[in-house]
Formats: sequence, structure tokens, C-alpha cells
Amino acid sequence: MFKKILLAAAVLVSAASAIEFGPRVGGNMSTMWGDNAEKVTSGFGFNAGIAAKLAFKDSPISITPEVMIDMRNTGNEVKEKVTDEYSMTEWALDIPVMIRCELLGLFYIEAGPSFNFNLSTSETAKTGKVEKTTDFDVNTFEFGLAFGVGTNIISAVDLDFRVNLGITDIFQDKTFAGFSSPMSDRKNLQFALGASIWLF
Repeated sequence: MFKKILLAAAVLVSAASAIEFGPRVGGNMSTMWGDNAEKVTSGFGFNAGIAAKLAFKDSPISITPEVMIDMRNTGNEVKEKVTDEYSMTEWALDIPVMIRCELLGLFYIEAGPSFNFNLSTSETAKTGKVEKTTDFDVNTFEFGLAFGVGTNIISAVDLDFRVNLGITDIFQDKTFAGFSSPMSDRKNLQFALGASIWLF
């Protein structure tokens, strides 16, 4: 499978008429979606990394793979002391592969798969004045889809807005005393503003 991925990447690179590279930075607001995500609150984070753009001659289509470090912050709504105050900070390695279609030479739409690897997760629950670290198990790998719109009206700079929609669960599906964990069935949902600067 890995060899097939490398072969496909080699074919795309050889077919591209122009390849650009540069840094990418952005800010995000992360939350979760799913059957048990009604009380999840959003938090601000950021991402940074590198991007490549493979353009094809006489075609409005290009491919932009990226490798980024992404920090996500989420929390849990507290309602009349019934629910503990909960917060989670996750550091992830995100690898989106976006397929882009240029519109009028100034704007573009893009979509593609996103492969996310959990690097570190910090979880804290607070009941009253007592704060403790939780032990929910987080999946090492998440798969998602990304959708966005952007503009390249500034020379050598792409500005975009994206929605990152997780498809697989963030937490491992565990049961406690015969009941499903309330943290299961929660998936990543992120709204992000980003900029790619093409230097090479």
C-alpha cells in the first residue's frame, strides 16, 4: 500500500508543469461533532508547517499537499455543577492533500482528505476547586475531510478559509460497567483561516 502511495505521488510530480514550496501558518477554532458532542465548547488554536503546490499546464486544477503541526483546544460546557469542567489540548501532525480548482484566476475552491496523527494530548477535569488529569484514551490516528475557499489576489500568497471535518472518532470506544463511554462518538470539527507563502 505504501509503495502504491509513493508511486502515485511520483506520477503526480512528474506530470506537474510547475511545483512551488513555502511555509503555511494559520489560526483555528476547534470543537467536536457527533452523538455525544452537544456540550463541547470551542477553543482557539493555531497551526504551522510547509506546503507544496503542484500545478498542471493549461489546467485550473492543482494539488496542494501540506504537513503541519496543529494545536487544538476544546472544552466541555458546565451546567449547574452537574457536568465537570473539562478541557483538552491536542497537538497533532496534520497532512491534508487538497485538490484545488482556480476560478477567474483570483479565487479557488478546494477539498481533499486529511490524515491526522495525535502527538500529545493533555486533558483536565475540574470539579469545584479540585483539578485532576483525566485518562480518556485518544486514538493515535484520525481521518478527515477538508473543504475550503481562498484567494491568490496577493502575489505569491494564498489566503483561505477551511472547514476540517473529522470522520473517525477522537477517543477510543471504551465501555465502563457495561455503559459506553460518554467521550466516544466525538469527532474533530475545526474552522481555520490560513496563509501559504510561496517562496520557491
